[in-house]
Amino acid sequence: MCNLGEYIARKSKEEGRMEGRMEGLIEGENLLSTLFAKLFSLGRLDDAKRCTTDVDFRNALYKEFQLTYAIPR
Repeated sequence: MCNLGEYIARKSKEEGRMEGRMEGLIEGENLLSTLFAKLFSLGRLDDAKRCTTDVDFRNALYKEFQLTYAIPR
């Protein structure tokens, strides 16, 4: 049976992981939104459509527009 201190430490660690995941999701959404805004402003609608299903193509577009973010650990 675990004691209260161990339980609290485990719950805190789980909450920290969840917060990190949420921050990563928000940052990823912002990155994708920025990519779409750039593609739309350039009239590259076919590229915007393609990058929704083709991960390699989307990553190439991130490189083309120099869009990156830190992957949360």
